[in-house]
Amino acid sequence: MDKLKKYMNYVDKNIKEIHNENSVGVIICKKEDKYVLEYCSDDRIFTTTYEVQNL
Repeated sequence: MDKLKKYMNYVDKNIKEIHNENSVGVIICKKEDKYVLEYCSDDRIFTTTYEVQNL
């Protein structure tokens, strides 16, 4: 997580513009046949479950 926070801080200080909000870091992993949100730096983002079907 430290590397992710380091990248987010870099973007916030050096790339984003004043009118932009701070960066949000997420880590999404594939476990078996599912994608799982393992980490999110913003408490306003939460996990939920979706089912995807091939048509």
